[in-house]
Amino acid sequence: MVIEHPTGQMEAVISARRAGNDAVEVLGGGTLRTARKILSGEVFIPARVWGGRGAAG
Repeated sequence: MVIEHPTGQMEAVISARRAGNDAVEVLGGGTLRTARKILSGEVFIPARVWGGRGAAG
């Protein structure tokens, strides 16, 4: 399931089962997040990609 919000969207995990009579029983749920640094106004480049080279230009 995808939940949309004003700044984008995020994934949600829902665990459910049929409960009979067309009913659904929700067993649990949660959201998925990343540990990436985002929205700080800076670009974060992993060292394995940058390779320690100086600024371009």
